[in-house]
Amino acid sequence: MKRLILAIVLLTITVPVARGADNLADVLGVVHIQGKYSFGPSDFLDQGADQVLATGSRVIKLEMGPTYASKYEWNCTWPKCSTLTELAQTPYFKSVFAKPFKTYIITTYSLTIPGASRPDEYWLKGITPEQQSAETQSFYDFCTYLMRTYNGTGKTFIFEQWEGDWALRSDGPSPRKNKPTQTNVRGMIDWINAREAGIQKARRELGSRSDVQVFGCLEVNLVANAMDPKFDWPTVTNDVLPHTHVDFASYSSYDTMGNPSETNGFPAAIRYIVSKLPDTAVNGRSPRSVYVGEFGVAEGNKPASQVNAVMNNVLGTTIKLGMPYACYWEIYSNELARNAPPPPENGKNAGVKGFYMVRPDGTPSTAWHQYRLRIITSDPDRATTDGVLQRLTNVYTSSFASSEAGSEDLGKGWTADTAGGAFRIVAQSGHLEMTRSGSPGGDAHATATLNLAAAAGRALRPGEYVQLALQRESDSGVVGVCLFGANHGCGSAAGEQPLQVQSNGIWTPLSFALDGSHPACDWNHPRTLGMRLDSADGTFATVSFYVDGKYAGSWIYRTDAKTLDRVGLFAESDKENAAFRFEDLWVYLAK
Repeated sequence: MKRLILAIVLLTITVPVARGADNLADVLGVVHIQGKYSFGPSDFLDQGADQVLATGSRVIKLEMGPTYASKYEWNCTWPKCSTLTELAQTPYFKSVFAKPFKTYIITTYSLTIPGASRPDEYWLKGITPEQQSAETQSFYDFCTYLMRTYNGTGKTFIFEQWEGDWALRSDGPSPRKNKPTQTNVRGMIDWINAREAGIQKARRELGSRSDVQVFGCLEVNLVANAMDPKFDWPTVTNDVLPHTHVDFASYSSYDTMGNPSETNGFPAAIRYIVSKLPDTAVNGRSPRSVYVGEFGVAEGNKPASQVNAVMNNVLGTTIKLGMPYACYWEIYSNELARNAPPPPENGKNAGVKGFYMVRPDGTPSTAWHQYRLRIITSDPDRATTDGVLQRLTNVYTSSFASSEAGSEDLGKGWTADTAGGAFRIVAQSGHLEMTRSGSPGGDAHATATLNLAAAAGRALRPGEYVQLALQRESDSGVVGVCLFGANHGCGSAAGEQPLQVQSNGIWTPLSFALDGSHPACDWNHPRTLGMRLDSADGTFATVSFYVDGKYAGSWIYRTDAKTLDRVGLFAESDKENAAFRFEDLWVYLAK
């Protein structure tokens, strides 16, 4: 009896309850599978994973299966692998599994199964005892490897398959259009349970000796059909899921993601899936045992308002119901536009349909801004300047001496660019003034740039911060900063303006609200502008901006830099005598 009680306790320890949506970095995931473009020389798997991290997310969805080389082909030389364990041991997957993700959701297929020409759909004709055994052994070996290799990291691995309802309809001449047979349904049930048996065996044997969690999942996608009492075809939700032994159900949610109805929309679909969960569901029959495996909008073809509406519907429901994950499709778009050659020329956004967070031209999408806003503002260490500064130390404070533009008296590490004399820069009494001089007509700009290494001892590394006070003393013009060669500031018109960035020659708002609007403020009064370097991986850098102590937006930069070396004070105006003031520049580095 004592042994039985101990076994029950150990089994409980190995299957911890997934957390609700309190830390959104551990809930909002991003997919990285078969993007159609890349940036820089790094291997594609690592590169996309780095950009998922740069959104703030610690949840990534990948694919591991027989077509691994085509899913991550850029700058990669893949070895021949015959098992999932061998694939996990390649330098590319070892590298991505070493990154600071908390959860890996993986569309997973055994690489070789006896008598199976297609390891992802052979089960449509039924599954033999030999094939069942091979699936169980494949997932047991894979899970055992992960639990041993990554013990001590606390990582979670969840193994699912691609959109089950489309797969269930693939037995016939017209993919996705064939009515499933009972053979198809029984084959899927046996296949999923064979995989799950390997996962559970590994968990029973190693769970008490590893803090790595491994789970099995079944992905459904045509839930609107399943909910419709008039629909008489078999569905994965109704006819497969209840007969499996899985831990989670995943929902690829394109059929309801834009519908907020509690009757037949996305919230209703989640509750319906919950009602069909098996007894083995990790958190019982509750929304915490269901996650969103895919949602996303082809932003190249749809307005930003539709992107925001879908994201708010899906993510609002995810958070409200305490669901563990929601994965956006995806970091780089995986679909080409009609008649576009593969791959699109770098910088040609029209070459893809727009399922992206980072566009082909390297700029962020609406979805990227939504994720940044939600993740950063949900983190007390990131939402405000006070949170950011908890672990940092002030190492430099501006001390402007009285001087003229171009003079070395600006202070150690400072240089000035006055755009051919159109501006005058004067630093005095602890502040710096930029004044438009010369004849009006046409925009002119000025920049005073601080070399951080010369002034603060070294450049900013990710997690470190710069802050200054600034204002425009006229009714128009741009006051702001220059980072990574890009100018940032308020809009040039009079009145309240959002924080903007000059991207591809156009001033673009970088301040976003969840409804897609651009929060603005009055820059004619003193404002505190802070900048946190969030990432710099040699391909892109990301920066969070703070206005008056609160998170105000983010931007992403194409750069091979891994630190922020310089910060420029920037002003632009077409009006004579327009004036701009800067003061109290502080640099904070890690303690």
